[in-house]
Amino acid sequence: MITIKEFSRKYDLDIIPVSYEDLTLGKCVWDAGVFGKPKFSHGSMPDYAFSTFVSAGLMSLEDADDTLNRFRAQPLRKAAFFNVNIDIETSVAVDLELDDATRLKNEVKSDKIVKFTFSDIRYKEIEFKERFMMDEKLDRIKQNHWKEYDQDLRRAYLVTQLYYGTIKVYIKKEFENQLNLTTKGFTLKGDVTSDSILEYEFNNSDLPFSMRLSRIKHFN
Repeated sequence: MITIKEFSRKYDLDIIPVSYEDLTLGKCVWDAGVFGKPKFSHGSMPDYAFSTFVSAGLMSLEDADDTLNRFRAQPLRKAAFFNVNIDIETSVAVDLELDDATRLKNEVKSDKIVKFTFSDIRYKEIEFKERFMMDEKLDRIKQNHWKEYDQDLRRAYLVTQLYYGTIKVYIKKEFENQLNLTTKGFTLKGDVTSDSILEYEFNNSDLPFSMRLSRIKHFN
């Protein structure tokens, strides 16, 4: 078991709030500097590099939409660290917006919930074919549309991998009836009898919680 911060450092991933459930591979993220958090919108930075490709006449809107739809439809695969369990304290769960996603906002503020975890880690990523295509078009943008590249893309990053995990919550057994988690999309999984703790699994776990970023000016 490792903490979410240890997980982020060990695997060089950026943690994101699970409320970004519609986040898609290829999304542009702005570099906020050493002490800032990555931003999903900034000035004239496009939502996706494909928007710049379309504007420059390097790609049709239909092809851009098709590529994004392939990213969205890509099945999840087991990560190399599939069996790693990530421990999330309730205070950190608020930062990750797990309390909103699991409809436990009020309960997290109490002492009824012990912790959350992510387990069964899965991921999706931009495949080689799409990476090659994007790299070729970024080179052409750099060569022929430097102003747009320098202003909109050079300091930006691309989301190249998204990681998902099964969300579990652990509660004090004495509050089982009071919390009634089965009515909030949870399934009772086990009874951690040593500490009188109950384990519940959230039924909708297809929510990304971390991402890998590649800087556009170094993308290949």
